Amino acid sequence: MLSTGLSVSRLVSVSVSLTTPAITAPAINALLILGSSNVIGSAERMRAYGSISDVGADFLTSSPEFQSADMWFSQAPSPEVVYIGRWFKTPAAGQLVGRPLTGTEQTIATWNAIVAGGFSVTIDALPIIHVTGLTFAAAGNLNAVAAAIQANASITGKATVVWDSANARFVMTSVTTGIASAVSFLTAPTAGTDISAMLGMTAADAASGAFSGPGVATESALTALTVIDGLFSTQFYGVVCPEGVAADHLALANYCEAADPPHYYGVTTGDPLTLTAEPPSTPGTPGSLANQLAALGYNHTAVQFSTSNPYAISSYLARILTTAWTGSNTTIDLMYKREPGVAPEQLNATQANRLADKSCNVYAAYANGATMIQHGVSCSGVYTDTIVGADAMAGDVQAAIFNTMYTSATKVPQTDAGMSLLFTAATSICNQYARNGYIGDGIWTSQGFGTLNAGDHLPGFYVFAPSILTQSTADRAARKAPLIQIAAKTAGAIESADISIFVNQ
Repeated sequence: MLSTGLSVSRLVSVSVSLTTPAITAPAINALLILGSSNVIGSAERMRAYGSISDVGADFLTSSPEFQSADMWFSQAPSPEVVYIGRWFKTPAAGQLVGRPLTGTEQTIATWNAIVAGGFSVTIDALPIIHVTGLTFAAAGNLNAVAAAIQANASITGKATVVWDSANARFVMTSVTTGIASAVSFLTAPTAGTDISAMLGMTAADAASGAFSGPGVATESALTALTVIDGLFSTQFYGVVCPEGVAADHLALANYCEAADPPHYYGVTTGDPLTLTAEPPSTPGTPGSLANQLAALGYNHTAVQFSTSNPYAISSYLARILTTAWTGSNTTIDLMYKREPGVAPEQLNATQANRLADKSCNVYAAYANGATMIQHGVSCSGVYTDTIVGADAMAGDVQAAIFNTMYTSATKVPQTDAGMSLLFTAATSICNQYARNGYIGDGIWTSQGFGTLNAGDHLPGFYVFAPSILTQSTADRAARKAPLIQIAAKTAGAIESADISIFVNQ
C-alpha cells in the first residue's frame, strides 16, 4: 500500500553516518623469511602462507624457505601465518603474472575451441611481438595450453610460459635477467581471436591480481629487506634470513634495531668458535657472530647456537610471537620452553657459560632428561619477552591514541577534557597489559615524573597527562597534545631458585 501526504522528515529527520573503522597496531605475531628461491617475482616481493603445506606447494622441501617455515609452524601453539619475501641474491627476470582464473575460465573445453588465437606483447627492449595462430584443440589441460604458447615461434627463445596450478594463473617470464628484463601486459593481436583477457594478463586484469614486474639486478639482503619493509612493514615483526652470511646478519640486525615499526631479527649459528672464550669483539674483526652481535648490544636481535638445525631460530621466534597479548595471564618467557624438531645440544658447564657470556641462546639437554631453551635473551642481554612485549604494548598504545582522534565524529578538543580522552585510551591499554601479565607491581627505580618518584611502589603502571594549561604557545598553535608519560614495571619471570632444606632428627 502506497502512502501519500507530507514527508515525516518535516517533523523527525534521521540521518545515518557510518563510523570510521579503527586501525590496528602493527602485527607482532608474524615472521618474514627472507629467501632467494626463484618463486616470488619482483612485483610481488612477498607472499603469505597459512600452513607448511601451503609453503610446500610453492617451495622445494629442501629449500631454506621451507625449512625455516617448517620450524615456525612446528612450534606449539602453531602460528597462523608466515611471510616469505624474495631476496634477489642473483639477477632475476622480468615477469608477467596473470590474475587467478575462475573455475569456469579453467574449463579445458573453452580453450579447445580456440584454433586461431593470439595476443601482442613487448618483451625486454624488443619491438612489440604479435603472436598469432595459436591452437589448443588438442590441449588436455592448461599446462598444455601454456606449452603451446611457449612453442609459438614468436615466443620461443624470448620467454617461458607456465600454468601455475597452485595459484590458478598463467605466468610469462623473460629469458633474460637484470633491470632491462621485462614482460608487458598483453594487448589484442593483429589477427585471430584475442586470448589476452582469457589468459588474465591484460592491464585491465591488474585490478583482479595480474601484475607485470621488472627484472632485478643482484641486491644485498639488506636492500631486499628495506624494499619489502617499505611495502609491507606493518604485516610482519620477526625477520630471519637463513641464507645470509655474517656480513648480511650484521647489516640486517642493525636495520631491525632502528626499524619503525619495529622488527626483531633472529639468526642461528653453529660456529664452534661460539663455545670458546673470546675477547669483546667489533664488527669486521675475527670472532664468532654471536660475540660480534653481543658487543653491539642489540635489543632487537637474538642468536641461537645449534649444530644440528640451521633454522632453529624460527622455532625460538615462533614460541614468543604466538603470545596472546589481548588475553588474561597469557604472557610467557622463553626459558624452559621446547623447540619441536630441534635436537638439544649436549654442553658442559664451561660451554654453557660461554654462550651465556655472549648472550647466545641454546636448546640444551639437562641431566634430568629435560630439554629447553636457555636463556631466552636478546644480544643485549635483555630478555626477548621483555623487548617483544614492550613493542607490542607501544604499538597498541599508539593505535589506541590514534583511533581516539581518527574515529571521533567530532574533534578532540585541545582542552583538559580532550586530554582525558587520550589519557583513557592509554590507560585502557596499560590495563590490558596488566591483565595479560606483562606488567606487574614493583618498585620504580628510574627518574620519576608527575607524582611518581624513584623508590615509589608502582602498582603495575602509572599514566601521567599534564594539564593543557601547561603547554607552550607554540605547541598550542601547532595543535599538539602535551606529552603523555607512562611508567610500566615488567612482571618479569622466575627462572631459577635457591632452596635450603633443614632436616632435624
